[in-house]
Amino acid sequence: MIDDYEVIFAGVSSADLCIFAVNRPNIPAAERDIETLEVPGVDGAYHIDNGRYKEMTISIEMNYIGPESKWHEKWREIKRWAQEKNAELILNDDPIFSYRAYYAVLSENSRESLRVGKFTITFYCSPYLHVRGSDEYEKPYPMPVYWGHKVGGGGYVLTENGQKVATKRRFFTLMNDYDIACPKIKIEGHGECWGRINGNELLAQVNGTLIIDTEKEITVNGQGRNASNAIRGNYEDFYLNPGENVILFDSAFEISIAPRWRTR
Repeated sequence: MIDDYEVIFAGVSSADLCIFAVNRPNIPAAERDIETLEVPGVDGAYHIDNGRYKEMTISIEMNYIGPESKWHEKWREIKRWAQEKNAELILNDDPIFSYRAYYAVLSENSRESLRVGKFTITFYCSPYLHVRGSDEYEKPYPMPVYWGHKVGGGGYVLTENGQKVATKRRFFTLMNDYDIACPKIKIEGHGECWGRINGNELLAQVNGTLIIDTEKEITVNGQGRNASNAIRGNYEDFYLNPGENVILFDSAFEISIAPRWRTR
């Protein structure tokens, strides 16, 4: 039993439930979803890469000790905990990252003694580790774009005294230290908003608030109603690539981004 090791699932810590890991779990690597196709008479096999990763499982053996009269009550409490779905899973020896657990499955509860229960909980997770806090919206500091700037295009516009004139667009950069990210983009304002992410154009008709979810490939308004017809562009074009990402938007609109950094 490891007293200082915690499993936090759906916001509830195993320590709060007075259950403890017997050993620290093994962590699998994300596995590519590749199909193997064998053809009669042909040596070897063909492989089809589906361009995605399979879900992964994390199994943790746990136990608890308590009064004999509370043994069943504690097990019922654990079963309620394990019923959560699509919840955050955090292992406290890797606190910067979290897993997205689709659901959890419990083994039978082995009664090691009158007071001790022992079981295994298996979490079925997304193949990615997610940086905690990166699903919160941020307002990057924008800079004015001048005609002739490397991301602005065109030639310089100069006043009579030779000063550059800013366009109605501003840009900022986001550095991605992880794998390709599927951000949420919030646009606030009114009218037609023009934007460009890594050279890919986005046009949006905004009437208050528009939220573009590139992972779910859906756009909603401030009331949560579907507004996918309000944008023009491909969702995958708005992903954040590893390295520097250059983002350009009309300065009349407020732009916030939840980058949702992730790695395997």
